[in-house]
Amino acid sequence: FFFALVMRKTPFPGLGAVARLSKPRSFHASTRLLDVNRRPWQDVNPGAGFAFMNQIFVKDIMKALWLVTIYTIRQPSVTIFYPYERNTKSTRFRGEHALMIYPDGDERCITCQLCEVTCPAQAISIDGVEDDDGSRIASRFDLDMHKCIYCGLCQEACPVDAIIETPNMEFGCTEYDSLLYDKAKLLENGIRWTPAIEWMVARERTDYPTNSQRFKS
Repeated sequence: FFFALVMRKTPFPGLGAVARLSKPRSFHASTRLLDVNRRPWQDVNPGAGFAFMNQIFVKDIMKALWLVTIYTIRQPSVTIFYPYERNTKSTRFRGEHALMIYPDGDERCITCQLCEVTCPAQAISIDGVEDDDGSRIASRFDLDMHKCIYCGLCQEACPVDAIIETPNMEFGCTEYDSLLYDKAKLLENGIRWTPAIEWMVARERTDYPTNSQRFKS
């Protein structure tokens, strides 16, 4: 209050200029209101000193510190000690790629090249040949993980669910060639991550039902 009084009637011209500049100039800020008890008119203007304090952000800083203190005391810790603790991934998590096979061991990929055309990063290259029974299989399936942007368009475009993005995110390496996946590497990922993929697919059908499931229910 002493600072506010000094700023209102100060003998120093510099502080007086600051006080005049810090006064609110809008009509609503300087309006006089009558309270519900019919007491005399009261000035809602907090004064030049408090306005100057607001201008130098002291009030905002104190409010921010108060919020930090409240959240620190009341909110529980959300820190996860990775890799000893792991968070639950979403059913639509897009991680390392894999090529899936049928339960009888046949490859799912029919080399339609829809994933190659759909990929916006042009990270997929496919060559196909005909099998002995007349079906088409992939003779070459290369995936450059350096270019991949993990958009998921490849698995959305595949009509037979041959290429899948697994929940694996721990495939970092220090060699450039280690992220150039061929068909053998992708098939190996598919065999290794089949149980996790099946669990995620079953969970996704519950969390995100398709239109046909909604109509049936």
